[in-house]
Amino acid sequence: MNHHTKQTARDLCDARFFGGEADIDTAFADPVQRERVIESCRQAIEGGEVLATLLGIGPADLEEIYSRGFQAYMVCDFEKAALDFASATLLQPYDRRFHMGFASSLQQLGHHQDALQFFLHATHLQSDDPGAVFRIGECLIALENPEEAIEAFEVTLELCAADDRHTALAGKTVEYLEQLRR
Repeated sequence: MNHHTKQTARDLCDARFFGGEADIDTAFADPVQRERVIESCRQAIEGGEVLATLLGIGPADLEEIYSRGFQAYMVCDFEKAALDFASATLLQPYDRRFHMGFASSLQQLGHHQDALQFFLHATHLQSDDPGAVFRIGECLIALENPEEAIEAFEVTLELCAADDRHTALAGKTVEYLEQLRR
């Protein structure tokens, strides 16, 4: 991604999120700005917009943004990760990885209701992924909704049973279910 394209995408995100009045780098410091970021991502998804195409931002550029977010997430810089994943989600709302990254970052920041919404979007994009449903269950626990969390974890177990790669996740799910059913 060349500097001009990065700046254009950045300016567009700043304008989209804040009307040009603030900087995307400080978005999560202010609850009002954070809500604008989250709402902008929701609107992009619901409106079927693909800004990446409109701006000429290609798959390699999106991978670069995703990679930055992933690296930030792995070193527990969840605000930076959320911003990168939010940008990726806004630019290409049909890649479930971007939703998962954004939702996971929001969850780590304690924004469980917002995280729940983006995990739900991820399940709409790939309904057979037990990871997203598991995270939905975790968010429901944090939101003090144990009955729905149990349902989410039961679905997680069903999805895990379909693929041997998910044995560890199934084990964590059983632990949650045992705790919730006490």
